[in-house]
Amino acid sequence: MQKRILLATLIILIILWFTRWDVAASKTYNNGVAHWKHDTWTGAVIAEKYFISWPGNPKVDKKTVRKGIVPSNTATSIWFGLLLVNSAWLLYVIKKEGDSSAN
Repeated sequence: MQKRILLATLIILIILWFTRWDVAASKTYNNGVAHWKHDTWTGAVIAEKYFISWPGNPKVDKKTVRKGIVPSNTATSIWFGLLLVNSAWLLYVIKKEGDSSAN
C-alpha cells in the first residue's frame, strides 16, 4: 500500500515538472528572437532574448520581468528535494519488502 502512494507521488512530481513553464509570447527581431516564459509554479515571468547574429553560439540574455511568490531557483530546489526524498523512500520500501519476503 505504501509503495502505491509513493509511486503515485513520484508520478505527480514528474508531471508537475513537465507542466511548469508556459511560453506566454514570442517576438522576432532583425537580430534574434524574444520569448516570455511564465513559471506556473511561482507566477514569475522571464524574458529570454536569443541573438542570432552572435558569431559561433547564439547569445542568450535572461531577465526576470515579474517576480513570483518565491524565486524560481527556490521552487526548483524544493521540487528536486521532494523528488530525491520520495525516490529514496520508495527504494527503501521496495528493499524492505524484498527482505521480508525472503524470510
